Amino acid sequence: MSLQVRDADGLDQHIVDGVLHLEEARTYHVDAPPGAGAPRAWLGPLELPWSQERGSFTLEVGHWVGSAVLKVAHDAQETEVAVQVAPRDEKLSDGAWLALLADLEAWSPGLAIGLEGGGVGAVQSEGTTATVLATALLPLVPALVRAVQAIAAAPRELAASTREDVPLRGVRRADRETLHWLARHPAAARAVDPWLAAHAGEQDPYVPQDITHETVDHSVNRYVAWLVGRVARVLGDLSVVLGDAAVKRRLQPDTAQWCRARARAAAGAADELSTTLRRTFLGSLTPMPVTEAALLAVQDDPVYARAHALARPFLSPRFRLRESLAGGEAPVRPSFELYELWTLLAVQRALAGILDGWTWTWKQGRENDLLAGFGTGAAFTARRPNDGARLELRYNMTFPGYLARGTSDRYSISGERRPDIVISFESPDEPHSWICLDAKYRVRRQALADSFASLHIYRDALRWETFGGRCSGGLLLVPAIDPECQPWFAGEFRERFGIGAWRLTPGEPPDLDLARLILAMGGQAVRA
Repeated sequence: MSLQVRDADGLDQHIVDGVLHLEEARTYHVDAPPGAGAPRAWLGPLELPWSQERGSFTLEVGHWVGSAVLKVAHDAQETEVAVQVAPRDEKLSDGAWLALLADLEAWSPGLAIGLEGGGVGAVQSEGTTATVLATALLPLVPALVRAVQAIAAAPRELAASTREDVPLRGVRRADRETLHWLARHPAAARAVDPWLAAHAGEQDPYVPQDITHETVDHSVNRYVAWLVGRVARVLGDLSVVLGDAAVKRRLQPDTAQWCRARARAAAGAADELSTTLRRTFLGSLTPMPVTEAALLAVQDDPVYARAHALARPFLSPRFRLRESLAGGEAPVRPSFELYELWTLLAVQRALAGILDGWTWTWKQGRENDLLAGFGTGAAFTARRPNDGARLELRYNMTFPGYLARGTSDRYSISGERRPDIVISFESPDEPHSWICLDAKYRVRRQALADSFASLHIYRDALRWETFGGRCSGGLLLVPAIDPECQPWFAGEFRERFGIGAWRLTPGEPPDLDLARLILAMGGQAVRA
């Protein structure tokens, strides 16, 4: 079965070397060939909606860049194709995007990992997020179920001995205990001699005898029951965390769909394992952690060894599920959020390039919020040794609303605001001041025009009394320049209106011109 994928304008998207190349934040349509059965399609765990009117599936690629798998099932046939989602061509090249990811991972490993659909990143050494666990371990569940079913079909048995009373005629080989018992019971012992038994007219007596039974209540089977039960609970917890994330967190619609799809997949996997346990003899055993005898059986039997190898990663500290959502690919954050994080790092590098001799420190914020996706309190601080002048570069700083400001020296005269980057300047011989930067992963004319609204609000509504009150200026940081938007990037525009736009693209050297402009907008409160 061949797949035909079209964009919103009806243009075919060709599969090149087995890979379907798409762009982020676009809508595509996947055609299914005519057939008797109802077609179904998935992008990773996310099932695609079918449009009867169009006769195709709607594939919405959200704000993410990375790899995925598209699968279409129709008339008992399944077709899979690898999908590579690239950044929008007018924003960043593939090389610039890879440079962005490399910078973020070198700065703070795991920073790119989030909740979106594309795969990138890596599992950390101890503990991981729900999405990493789902992506890395859910594919192991079908193989684990097959391994448990193989154990149920041919289980390791244990020879168990019990002492029972059996008819004497049924004893083929008397053990020592039985002979001792006969010696102590002469009446029963006469039945051993057929002539004496016949003349005495006695019935065949019952004598104690050791009886050996084969039982599946083996320590290794108890261990498998314990292991499968633990894996099912891990998957159940994973489903709850992902389901809560889709409801309780302020997510992009596409992100919430991915969370719900992964939650359903985890719940289904947990149910499949629990059902397998109930329908086999393993469900009747008392679960027990691994013992020495169980480990010996695991090492000796390849069927048990396979189940053990597939299940143990679910219980490994490497894949321990963290309460918060912060080997193989892991889902990425939204592309616009990654660009915002990268601009924080790029601005710091640019300023460090001209503030020669200054000492830089980095504060992550409480509970590693930057990795969790919020970053409130995360800041770079630079100090000049000779006079104590200081510059602070803060990420996602909160300005509470006027009515909720309390005793805060910074606030918004309307509602709460959180600029992407706030830079404050303080020096012994200059007035304190501050500016704000807003990272926008947009380049088109209307989108950029809408983005300027945030700078208007920050300049007019935000106050920080310690640093001179009103914002001294602002910049939009964007990945590329659309020719139609060129006037917004001109120096004349910035000088006249106090705000403007600046191109900041990954993969280029630190932008020292941007650093000089930032210092100038702050009233040269900090001199290099």
